Amino acid sequence: MCIIQDELMPGGKTGVIFKLIEILNKYDIIPDLYSYDAGKIANVTKSKNIQFNFKKVTDFGIKRFTYYKNYFLLRLISNRLQNYDFIFNSTHCLNKNIFPNKLVNYIHYLYPLEYSEPNFLKISLSRKLYLLPLKWLNRDYSKNGSKYGLVIANSSFTKKKIEEWYPSQKNKVQVIYPPVNIKYFWNEQNNRSNQVISVGNFEPQKDQLTQIKIAKFFPNIKFIITGFVNFKFRRDYYNKCLNYVKHLNVKNVILKPNLGKEELRLLLQKSKYFIHTRKNEHFGISIVEAIAAGCIPLVHDSGGQREIVPFENFRFGSIADAVIKFEKILKSDINYIRKKFQQHIQKFSEERFEDNILSIIKRKLRNR
Repeated sequence: MCIIQDELMPGGKTGVIFKLIEILNKYDIIPDLYSYDAGKIANVTKSKNIQFNFKKVTDFGIKRFTYYKNYFLLRLISNRLQNYDFIFNSTHCLNKNIFPNKLVNYIHYLYPLEYSEPNFLKISLSRKLYLLPLKWLNRDYSKNGSKYGLVIANSSFTKKKIEEWYPSQKNKVQVIYPPVNIKYFWNEQNNRSNQVISVGNFEPQKDQLTQIKIAKFFPNIKFIITGFVNFKFRRDYYNKCLNYVKHLNVKNVILKPNLGKEELRLLLQKSKYFIHTRKNEHFGISIVEAIAAGCIPLVHDSGGQREIVPFENFRFGSIADAVIKFEKILKSDINYIRKKFQQHIQKFSEERFEDNILSIIKRKLRNR
């Protein structure tokens, strides 16, 4: 069996393949893992008790054109895939006629979908030109959707987007939610600090600036904004957030970059509330982790987070709406609400993911 992923960065996408490897290891299967990314392998596998054979794929020294490198990854190694019984593709891209009977595509975010993002018209001309060939490469003229192999989406939102872009996949895409370590974060205690926490990489898409604007309306409540700052563009956005806090003179906002996993868990477990401002998040693992830790969520009313937060009173469309919703949450019985949310998120557990993915593997092996 083999797994294919373009890069091995900390995050939900890599978490899925590591959980898959852990599941396979239970059955004494040591898969091969193909990736361009060899440099960070030691860091991301640290403390992971999993076994796999790493197979580096050369990117010919090309540092840019990430979307295109990912699209061609399967084709670059196609001649090495013929002897595998099961192929798990985690590159954000669909390719036709690459051993479809053995291929499972797990899609977190389909690259052509950037064309359907609300802010597409606002992006630069150079960005649009960069994306144009990708749109052509991902055109779907096939009437036989099975040529792509089995397509799995990480949420019903992603499933809908895939089926819109690939008409041949209509009613064929399955949904398997990513595995969340609910047990690790689980906490039901009621005695908590009156504070709001957010978790997400510091970057414009996560929109931490909106969180700072919302915090200004609640000066007596502490807002703790956490996230990774591990690239220059994230450092630039983090500094922009810092300057924004100073410019608005918001004294109740604290930025905490690059927290360790245990420190983050403890912070979630002592916080009453969680805020997530990303628009059209395709899933939102951090939201599930926060609910497991006992936080009451307030999230943007779009994307896959609607599946995690199914109650409209805890979703907002604008800053003004967020302020109104949060004022109501502050007056609510949060202990009752916490129980409702924690019951709901059981569908996102690691155990549910394992059952679903094993069922897929067994079916593929029977039909190959």
